[in-house]
Amino acid sequence: MIRARGLGKAVGDRWLFRQLQFHWTAGDRVGIVGPNGSGKSTFFRLLLGRDSPTEGELHRRTDLVMGYLPQELPAAGKGTVLEEVLAAAPDLLELEQTLDQISLALRRSPGDESLLKQWGEIQSRLDARQSWNREEEARSMLSSLGFSEEQVTMPYASLSGGWRMRVRLAGLLVQKPEALLLDEPTNHLDLDGVLWLERFLASWQGLLLLVSHDRALLDRIATQILWFAPEGALLRKGNFSRVEEHRRQIRDHQLAAWKHQQKQRLATERFIDRFRAKNTKASQVQSRIRYLDRLEPIAEPEGDPDEPRIRIPAPSRGPLRLIRLEGAGKTFGERVIYSRVDFTLERGEKIALTGPNGSGKSTLLKLLAGKENLTSGDRRVGPD
Repeated sequence: MIRARGLGKAVGDRWLFRQLQFHWTAGDRVGIVGPNGSGKSTFFRLLLGRDSPTEGELHRRTDLVMGYLPQELPAAGKGTVLEEVLAAAPDLLELEQTLDQISLALRRSPGDESLLKQWGEIQSRLDARQSWNREEEARSMLSSLGFSEEQVTMPYASLSGGWRMRVRLAGLLVQKPEALLLDEPTNHLDLDGVLWLERFLASWQGLLLLVSHDRALLDRIATQILWFAPEGALLRKGNFSRVEEHRRQIRDHQLAAWKHQQKQRLATERFIDRFRAKNTKASQVQSRIRYLDRLEPIAEPEGDPDEPRIRIPAPSRGPLRLIRLEGAGKTFGERVIYSRVDFTLERGEKIALTGPNGSGKSTLLKLLAGKENLTSGDRRVGPD
C-alpha cells in the first residue's frame, strides 16, 4: 500500500529524518509521536503527495484512496451536517458532474463510441466507490457516529468542536478510504468522544496513521510507533510504552558508553601529563597520544526532550474562600446552560471538570474568571 526505502527530508540545512524504511499495508496501525516541529506534519505531506522527499524513495499505489483529517478543523460552512459530509468528496462530485455531462452528450449522439467508453470508465470508478447511495451511506455513517436524525439536518456551524470532528471523519469514511491519516483527532473530543474514537480505531480494517500525544490511546491502538526526535526518526513494532522503553534503553546504553569513554580519556590524559617529561615513559606517552588522536568521540546524550520542563511559580497565600457563585444562571438565547448554581472555590482545591462538548465547561471557567457575565445571580471574589 505505502512503502519507502532510504527516505529522508531536510528543511534547509536541518535533516528532519533520514534512512526511513517501511512497508505498510491494511491492518497496520502506526502511532506517530515527537515534539512539535520534529517533522510529523512534514511526513504527512510527503505521504499525501503534497511535498517531495530530499532523498530516498516513497511509493504509493496509484489508485490508493487516503482520508486525511488535519489537526485544525476548517471554518464552519453554511450547510447542514449532511451537506458537509457529502461535500467532503470533491472528486466524487466531479466524477458525477462529468458523468451527467457525458450522458447529455450521448442523448445527442447515442452512437458515439468515444463517449460510451468514457461513460463506462467513469461509471466503473463510481461503482467501485459505491457512489449511487452516498446520501444513504452518509446518513448511516453519521448515525454510527452518534448523530440523531434531527442533528443530521442541523446547521454544521451550530456544532461544538468535538461534533464537527465527527462530521469531518464521516466525510472521510463515505469516500471508502483504504488509509486514514489522523492528526491529533482527540483535540476537540470530550471523554465520551475519546472512548468512542478508540473503539472505532480498534475496529478499523485499513491502514491507520495516527499523530497523537495521548499515550493511553497509542498504547491501546498502535501496532507500530514512528518516533520523531532531534537525533532522527525511530520506527519500531509495538505500542507506545514498549517503544518508549526500547528508546530509553538505547539512551541508557549511549550514556554508559559516553561515561566510559570520558573515564578512559581522563585517565589517559592524566598519564600523559604525569609522564610526559620522563624518557623511560616516552614510548608509552606517545602511544597514548596516538590513541587519543584516533579516538572517535561519543556524543553525550541529551536529556529526554519529551519530558516537560515546566515550572509554575507558587502564588502568594490567599484567603480561604477565593470565588463564590450564588444563584448563578447563564443562558445563550433560549438555551439554559446554568440555573440557580451555588458554588464556592476554596484555596488548595483541585477540581476536574468533565462532561460532553457543549455542556458548559468552558463557560463555567469564563464565569469564574470574570471573562463572561452571569445572566442572573452573583459572583463574589475573596472573603466576605
